Amino acid sequence: MRTFLQHAVFGIILLFGHSAGHTQTESDYSQLDTLVDQILADSLTPGISIVVFDDEKILHQVHQGVRHLATQQPVSPKTVFEAASLSKTVFAYLYLLEKEQAKLGLNDQVDPLPGLSILTADERFSDITPAILLSHQSGLPNWRGRFDRTGDTYATQFKATDTLRLKQDPGTGFSYSGEGYLYLQRVLEGRTNEDLENLARRRLFTPLDMTRSSYIPRSNLESLIAEGYYREGNSRPAAAAKLPVSAASLLTTSRDYAAFLQELLRQDEVLQHMATPLVAVDTLGETLISWGLGLGITDYQGDRYVFHWGDNGAFKAYYLLSLSEKKGVVWMANSEDGLSFRNGLIRAVFGKDIPMWPTDYTQRLE
Repeated sequence: MRTFLQHAVFGIILLFGHSAGHTQTESDYSQLDTLVDQILADSLTPGISIVVFDDEKILHQVHQGVRHLATQQPVSPKTVFEAASLSKTVFAYLYLLEKEQAKLGLNDQVDPLPGLSILTADERFSDITPAILLSHQSGLPNWRGRFDRTGDTYATQFKATDTLRLKQDPGTGFSYSGEGYLYLQRVLEGRTNEDLENLARRRLFTPLDMTRSSYIPRSNLESLIAEGYYREGNSRPAAAAKLPVSAASLLTTSRDYAAFLQELLRQDEVLQHMATPLVAVDTLGETLISWGLGLGITDYQGDRYVFHWGDNGAFKAYYLLSLSEKKGVVWMANSEDGLSFRNGLIRAVFGKDIPMWPTDYTQRLE
């Protein structure tokens, strides 16, 4: 079995190589269409929105089911979902675009922030860098407590008694952390004097015509937002936080998010930065799962794949990109089971099984 370093070197060699196995042609998506019909028939989600693309064009798209069970309003290309943790990849990309303006390199120590004196007094804090935060090696918890979307200042997003502390030494291993992203977001906002929503709008949403994307609530999205559903039958509407949250608050459509991923595929230098393995995460058989800047990495059958999942409970989302094919898929679903058919969808798009992480989502459809 390869060591992590050997996997990283192997991945660099194959980054722009050729993938093995069957791949779908532009018109060969009947299996995907059939699978979506089965997903809806089996009530695994009320609605789903899927886009398959390469770096230049949309190859196939499916928008089926309903975004609201009570009204039976159909899912369409304009339907807005919670992207959940897919928000993180967008933020990592924005950080790389802005790091020179912010004068904050990947390996620089991050700034101390007001109100987090317990954290910054820890001598280990000096080891935390943007690269460590974006690759989930900071040692920070996912969240220090229950996150309050209604908080309209950073101080009110958590209870005053929720203290942010390191749970492991920075740089010693993978530990998934939304707090790490929120921290770097606040540092970047302070250095550029621009909040995340305005930065995203200026650098991504407006140039890429992502007109139905926002990290905060916007009136033009209200009539397009899906309702999310739990297995028990209760539901809630998609909702952004009062303040933009780089780790989780993005509202968007699958079409908008595909436009972002297409841009990422076109930006070779930035994508190489993001897709360089920085920390080992898991091993699935002989396949190492690692993490880079804002995304997971799988080297498999002569190709490098990058991915991220989104899980906000009643909303699920996922994307996977093949770097050699410059091809990808993204989907969003308004259901707690919206990742349970992940393997089947990936197989329908790429023509093969691809080891992915995390592995703890029950596969409800194969």
